[in-house]
Formats: sequence, structure tokens, C-alpha cells
Amino acid sequence: MSTLRTHLLHSATPVILGLGLLLSVWLSRQATLNARAADEVYLRRLHERLVDQIYNHVQRYEYGLHGARSLWPAIPTMHRANFAAMVRSRDLARDFPGSLGLGFIRRVDRADLAAFLNATRADLAPDFQLKTSGTATDLFIVEFIEPVAANQTQLGFDMGQDPQNREAATRAMLTGKTALTHPLPLMQAPNEGPGFYIFYPIYKNDPPSPSPQARRDTLLGWVYMPILAERIFKQIVREVGNEISFQVFDGQSQKPAQLIYDGVPPPARPSKPGSSQPSLSHTSTLSIGGMTWTVTYGAGGNFPAASRFGLYSVAIAGPFITLLISALLLSIRRTLHHAQALALTMTTDLAAAKRKAELLAMVATHTTNAVILTDGGNRISWINQGFTRLTGYDEAAALGHEPDPLLVSPLAEVSTRTALHDAIDQSHGFRGEVLIRSKDGRDHWVDLDLVPMRDGEGRLTGYMRVHLDITTRKDAEDKLREKEERLALATLHNGIGIWDWNLLNHNMIWDESMFALYHIRREDFVGTEEAWRKSLHSDDLIRGDQEISDAIAGKKPFDTIFRIIWPNGEIRHIKAVAKVFYNEQGVPTRMLGSNWDITSRMRAEAKIHDLNAELEQRVAERTAELKTAATKLEAVNKELEAFSYSVSHDLRAPLRAIDGYARMAIEDFAPQLDETGRRQLNVIRDEAQRMSRLIDDLLTFSRISRQQTEATPIDMQSMAQEVYKEVLNLEPGRNVQFDLKPLPPAVGTPAMIRQVWVNLLSNALKFTRKRAAACIEVSAQQDAAGGWVYHVKDNGAGFDMRHADKLFGVFQRLHNQPDFEGTGVGLALVHRILERHGGRIWAEAAVDQGACFYFSLPSSTTAGPTGH
Repeated sequence: MSTLRTHLLHSATPVILGLGLLLSVWLSRQATLNARAADEVYLRRLHERLVDQIYNHVQRYEYGLHGARSLWPAIPTMHRANFAAMVRSRDLARDFPGSLGLGFIRRVDRADLAAFLNATRADLAPDFQLKTSGTATDLFIVEFIEPVAANQTQLGFDMGQDPQNREAATRAMLTGKTALTHPLPLMQAPNEGPGFYIFYPIYKNDPPSPSPQARRDTLLGWVYMPILAERIFKQIVREVGNEISFQVFDGQSQKPAQLIYDGVPPPARPSKPGSSQPSLSHTSTLSIGGMTWTVTYGAGGNFPAASRFGLYSVAIAGPFITLLISALLLSIRRTLHHAQALALTMTTDLAAAKRKAELLAMVATHTTNAVILTDGGNRISWINQGFTRLTGYDEAAALGHEPDPLLVSPLAEVSTRTALHDAIDQSHGFRGEVLIRSKDGRDHWVDLDLVPMRDGEGRLTGYMRVHLDITTRKDAEDKLREKEERLALATLHNGIGIWDWNLLNHNMIWDESMFALYHIRREDFVGTEEAWRKSLHSDDLIRGDQEISDAIAGKKPFDTIFRIIWPNGEIRHIKAVAKVFYNEQGVPTRMLGSNWDITSRMRAEAKIHDLNAELEQRVAERTAELKTAATKLEAVNKELEAFSYSVSHDLRAPLRAIDGYARMAIEDFAPQLDETGRRQLNVIRDEAQRMSRLIDDLLTFSRISRQQTEATPIDMQSMAQEVYKEVLNLEPGRNVQFDLKPLPPAVGTPAMIRQVWVNLLSNALKFTRKRAAACIEVSAQQDAAGGWVYHVKDNGAGFDMRHADKLFGVFQRLHNQPDFEGTGVGLALVHRILERHGGRIWAEAAVDQGACFYFSLPSSTTAGPTGH
């Protein structure tokens, strides 16, 4: 029996050795798979944090746009100053990282474009210019944007001329929700990679109409933000950490052309050979602002791969234990059963200990909390990776230091620091919010849980400290508080009161501005609708109750004016708007609104009404006087026409006789006349002809004063070209360089404007007659008000600017008759024509250095230079 047992013992040794080695290999493989699974679980959690951060950032922009939109119901007519004040009350860079500004886009029908531009320029923007190249029937024009300096290129820009912007804005209009564009370069930052525009619609009625067509018909415009993708995702990386790397694509394609953001290193890049870094890569899709984004993500540079300690321990300890058991089997033949029991116990305990160690290592490694263990002297003896991620201190910088001097911020509250020190001094636990400072100098809020650790006899062996980062929550609380404070300050400053009425329990809450508006002390207000109704004027009670009932029933928005009576008996006018909120079952639960005092406006309107009535009376009286004057003027005009006819015929007859007899004397008595006689007769003829031209000019000048002007489009380019050819034909053989630049069209009476070109171009040819090479330039340029100024420039005789005030008077001449012929009426005629058309004329010159005549005319709405 003993021999058989020994034989079996010898035979079992190699079998156990082989099975042990196989078991070690299998356990190592399982440990590898477990570590891989742990990495996958942790990566999924990082992905969830990443997705949450992306959604949170986009929601920030949506909340910002919703807040801006709420300004429209509160202010009936939005002005540039109101919008700028609203934006300045916010910190855009802090509240909306990645945003370049906040603006308003107004949808304008092309037929209403002129009225829109006039109203916008009158609203503190005289230099406002439209920037469009589209042909759509409606334009999406950026009317306001702040800050203006950084977004000047967008002010006045027609967003609707770009198909991507038009599609996103239309989608927001029809759905009533925020809408993102596809990635595109932003005008404000063309070299900073792709960006987006996010639009939120504003309607004339609130809540908006339910049907898409009704929304289209009642749309005012959109509040919007331009956002840089690179800035968004860099902020997200700072908040999520670089344990995960990711790429974001527009749509479901992962082509390079669709890439929005490229993390470093690329998520799909495999790890280096022999590295413990896992090669993990996954893809997910997000629905953002009506668009689809694809996110490819994987382990980043600082990804905390699961500990492979279990793998190594199994790989090493397994064979070692197997050999040990085999040796024991060989050495303790007589105590076989005892050895087997001992080996089984050791194997079970070792597996349990290994499993427990792996679980503790996994929890300590992968927890997002920062964990510290200290010794009995309260010095750091161990830290996890979460502590390093939060504070920036690694083991070399942290071990051996006391936690509080190393971590607690100097800005932490004194009471909190004192309570923490007292807990440590008394060996007690502590739980509270503490401000700590990381290695790079940034402060973080943490929820600190301090737990004392004791041995079996109850003696203190150290502390375990768990830090939960609550900075984001604290920042959100601070921002909410700041926004509430700013809103309260804004409403108090502008005299706007906010009220909140619970329709279920009928409680009503007022802010401080409401009490000031109604001249009621807070302690005297019981907080119910009835308390509010006591302040209403008795004549407005029934109407006020009906308007509230209609608003709650959803029949029409609550937007009204009523009167209240102050305790001292003074009557005030109040403007009120409100919105009704419903639960999921459609039951009205809450009514939120605002009041502001418009008494001054109502009194001013009453004064204006009285003034208008008085003005209408004066206008009626003045109209009667003008009718009488018009009758008299008509008679005068008829007399003037008769006089002009008489001048035209009675003065011309003797002039023609003088010119004719002088000509016949020269022809019939030429042999008997000497040189002096012939010269004198020619002078008589010249003067008679000049007198005839003077009569023609005076008659033309007289007719211009009576002739009606027209608003006819005029092609100034073609007219100037034709007139120049006509006047040049009167002086053949001249060497003239005529430079005609592109001219914008104008509106006016074509015959009169043609006379302007005839006189100005004839003068230019006349006064360059003594130049061997005459130069005449005709062009136009825009003035500061956006209109067009035409000019005719020559290199002729010029004139002395000291006498420029005489240029446009009748019979005023700045040159001698023998040098340059003329009647002195031409420029006066030009001045009268332009004055009749609402334009003007002026000149600049120097003696013997040429002259330049400038004149302005009304231009068409979309006029611009056109070449021929």
C-alpha cells in the first residue's frame, strides 16, 4: 500500500506540474482580457463625459440666445443701444467659450430695403452699409452685433446670400428651434479654422404660431452667434482631460474634407509595439442643432491603462507555486493528505487575495476622485492617478508632505480651514467643501471627505482623504447668482419690474422694482392676485381680468396697458407683458411677466396729439393760403410767358436787322471800306450775334424756373458720352484726351440733366483751347452719406478761388470776353437745374492749373458704377 502510494505520488508530480503551468497560462490570458475590459469601460465613461461636455457647450449657446430673445417681448421697438446694453451685461468670453459675438439678423423683403436702411442709419448708425450679392426676394441682414470692433466685417452683411446660412436660418424659422450651420470659415477669423453660426428665431407673436407657414409670416429675424470650432473643442479638452483623444466630423462620413476638429494624437492611431497603452478606437454620432456629427474617439496620451499587476503576478507566481507544490509532494510523501489540504488552502487564499488586490487597484486607479492616504504623522504616503490629474502633483512632489499646506488655497474660507485643522487635531473625520490650489496655480472647489484609519486596537494609523471635484457646479452656481444679480440690477436701473404668479396656489412673487413701481412696501404686500388688483384703476379692472383670462386660455398673448393708483392718489400708466407656462397635461401652472412705468410716454403722446390737432388746423389754414398764392402765381407765370414771347420776337427782329445790314455793307461796299471800317462792321455783327445768344440763354433760364422736374432713371454714362461727341464736333481738329470713367445712374429730368452736361463739357473744351494737349476727365465717387458725386475736370485756364462765389450768378464772368467768349448765364443755368433736382454744384481750381466742377444728384437705391 505504501509502495502504491509512493508510486502514485511520483506519477502525480509531473501531471500536477503540467496542469499548473497550463492553469497559469489560462489565468494570465484571463487577466489580460479583464484589463482590456476595464480599459474599455473606463474609455466609455470618458466618452460619456466628452459627449456631455459637447452638449453642454452647445446648450450654453442656446441658453444665451434664448436669454437674448427674451429682450424683444420686453421692449416693443428694439434699438441699437438696448441691444448693446444687453450684450455688455454679459461676459461673452466667460459665459460662451469659443463665441466671437452675439448679434441680431433681420429678415428684410427686397422691396422694403430702402426703408430698412434709412431706419437703421437713423438708429445711431449713419455709416451702416449693406453687403450683399444675392438676388433672393428677402435678405437676412446683420442689423446688430456686439462687440462691434471685432465683428465689423459682419455688420450689414446679408447672411442669406450664402446657401448654408440660408438653409440653417430657414430651418430655425420653420421649427422654432436653434439651428447650426455646416462648418465654414468665419469672416471675423478667416485663418482660425472652421466655425459655425447658430441661429434662434424671433417672431412677432409669443408663443410663436404652430404651423411652419405661420412662423414664416410672423418672423422678425434671428439672434445668432458665430463660433470657432477650434476654441470650443480646446475648452472641452481642458475640461475632460487628455486621457481621451478624439476627432469630430460633419455628417456621418469620416473623410478628411468633413473633419471639424482633430485631436492629438488621432484616436485611431495604434499604440507603439511593446507599449502598455491600449489600442482602443470607437465611433459615435451626435445630433447637434439639427446637424449630425460623428465622433471618433480612443485612448489619449495620458490614458490610465488598467494595472497589469494581476497578469504579472499570475504569470510569475503560478509556475512558482506549481513548482513549490511539486517539491512539497516529493518531500512530504508521508503527509500527503496534509500537504494536499495545505496546498488547496494556499491556492484558494492566494486567488482570493489576488482578486481583492486587483479590484482595489482597479477602483483606486480608475476612480475620477482624488484619493490620498497619510501616515500617523499626517504625511502623504500614497496617491492615486485621480489626485495627479486634479492637482498636477505626482508621487515625487506629493509623498512626505502634509496635505493641507500643500493643497489648501490661500483664498479658502478661514472658518473651513479652522474646522479642518480641528478635525485632524482631534483625530475626527471631516466632510465639507474646500477650495484647493493645483500645482499650476489654479483653484478648484472639492467636496472633501476625511476618514481616520485605525488599527485593530483603535490607534490612529493615518487618514484617507477623498476629493470630489465640484468646480463646474460651483462655477455654475456663481454664474447663476451673478446673472440673477445683473438681471435685478438691470431691471432696477431701467424701472422694469418682474412678477411670477403661481396659477395653482395663486401665490404671486414681486421683485424690488415692482414694489417701487406700485409705491407699495414689501411688508404690506400679501403676495396674491387680489393684492395686485387693489392697485388697479376701477375703470380698468374688468378689462384687466378679461385679458388675463384670455392669456391663460391661450386665446391671445398678455400684452396690455392699464392704470394704477398710488397710495397718494396719483394715477400712473403701466405697460405689462407676460407668458403663460403649461405642464405636460396642458394645464396652465405659471405666469411670468414684467411691468414698466410709461406714464411719461403717455403724457408725451397726449401732448403730441394736441400738437397734431393744432398743427392740422394750421396746415388747413396754410393750405388755403397756398391755394390763393398758387392762383396768383399761375397768373404771374402766364404774364411771364407772354413777356418771354415778346422778348423772344420783339428783341430778335432789330438784332437780325443790325446783323443783316452790317453783313450787306461789308459785301456791297468792301472796296470803298478801309481795314478799320471792315473791322468795325464785323464787331457790330459779333455783338449782335452775342446779344441773340444772351437772349436765348435768358429765355432758357426763365423756362427752367417754371418747368416741372421728373423722376426718370438716367444712364449718366451714355449721356455724358453722347454730349461730348456733339460739343467736340463744333471744334474739329482739336487734340483732346477724354477720360470717361464708369458713372452710376441717377434720377431726374433727362432734358435738364443733358443741359448740365452740355454746359460743363462745353466750358471744359472752351477753357482748354489754348492747351496743345487738352485733358478732360469725367468720373464719380461716393460721398460719406452713401450718395454719388460726379465731376468734370480739365487742365485749362482755371480761375482764382477768391472769386468762386461769383461762378454761378447770372452775367458773372471770371475771364475777359476777347479771351473766352460767353454770356455769363451757362453756369447759373446749371446751378438752377441741379437745385431744382435736390442736388448742388461747386468747383475747385487754380489759375492756369485747370478746374474741376463737382455736382451731386439723387441716385437710385441700388445704383453703383457701371462700365460701357
